[in-house]
Amino acid sequence: MGDAIQKQTLSDISQCKYFSILADETTDVSQTEQLSLSVRFIKDTKVHEEFLCFVPVSSTTAKDLASAIVTQLSQLGLNLEHIRGQCFLRCFEGPKRSLKFLQRSLKI
Repeated sequence: MGDAIQKQTLSDISQCKYFSILADETTDVSQTEQLSLSVRFIKDTKVHEEFLCFVPVSSTTAKDLASAIVTQLSQLGLNLEHIRGQCFLRCFEGPKRSLKFLQRSLKI
């Protein structure tokens, strides 16, 4: 069922072309660090915000988080050139993390 919802979300995004990404770093109960990736887009004049997936990460440096985001979005078939907004919650807090690094990685 989750795959069907994800496929529909990806189809909706491709029809709308432009979208924003939302990422939040979390640690689950087994102490596995992961990124939660979501998208926001407009369809039929309404704003939609949809969850895409969790991405396990082994490192939380800006470089590794940016790489995980870029890789996952590319694997999902999303065109990074169509990103028009970004929201990063706890992903880029701390001295070894840089929001500017991610923005450069996404060429935003």
